[in-house]
Amino acid sequence: MNKRAPLLTSLLTLAFCTLGHAAGPKTPSWQLSASAGPYKPHLSSNADQRAHFDRYYGDTDQYTFEEGPMLQSLETTWYVWNQSGLLGLSARMGLWAISGPAQRCLNDAEDAPGTYAPCTPANAHTGVPGTTETQLKVLPLSVGVVYRANQLHQQLGIPLEAYVKGGVDYYVWWSTVGGELASTAAGDDGTGGTSGYHLGAGINFNLDWLDPQTSRGHDYGTSLAGSYLFFEINEIIATSFGETGRMDMSATHYSVGISIDFR
Repeated sequence: MNKRAPLLTSLLTLAFCTLGHAAGPKTPSWQLSASAGPYKPHLSSNADQRAHFDRYYGDTDQYTFEEGPMLQSLETTWYVWNQSGLLGLSARMGLWAISGPAQRCLNDAEDAPGTYAPCTPANAHTGVPGTTETQLKVLPLSVGVVYRANQLHQQLGIPLEAYVKGGVDYYVWWSTVGGELASTAAGDDGTGGTSGYHLGAGINFNLDWLDPQTSRGHDYGTSLAGSYLFFEINEIIATSFGETGRMDMSATHYSVGISIDFR
């Protein structure tokens, strides 16, 4: 996980540094978090288009959850209400990238038999791997609302906090071949974007209890308010609200991460 999610490494170090500074549960004003988890977008409901994608990047039903790249995300949340739990506004940016060998496909034109042409869903079955690498990168952007139920932690010291969230998303994607921006068979740039929304839920596990004596004895003036490990699940619906011709970025996305509260 660490090799695939470098964002988690620095925040994990910072999280354990906060153990010596937290003085019991404090009400945060904002939070910074990093997470990573497997992501397998639907891509398309068209079987030919999915087969075309799999020919370039492998069977997504196999590698994405076992050996493939993780979707890594960095998120910040500003809390605007703290009367019964915490209500916040969030912004998140992620990155997901996959790569594979470029393909050469047979030309299906009647006047050019036996020659190669750009691969399309129609001629993808004739493709053979080339020596050039092709890569697809996806940059998810989202804004949303988070409600965090921290009452058990604040009032009873139980180091668990559940939360729910929702928001709107935009997935920017681009494809490269040999490091250069790819183009489609029609001559268009290999870039695009898909809008949508997400609904999610998760649970925080507070880390301050690992060193309660130290956390009670340190300076109360620190701006750090706590650190957490968390598990989260998001149901992503990203089809540009039914618009045709858009890559379907919808998925059920599981992730784990580390978050830091600040006062």
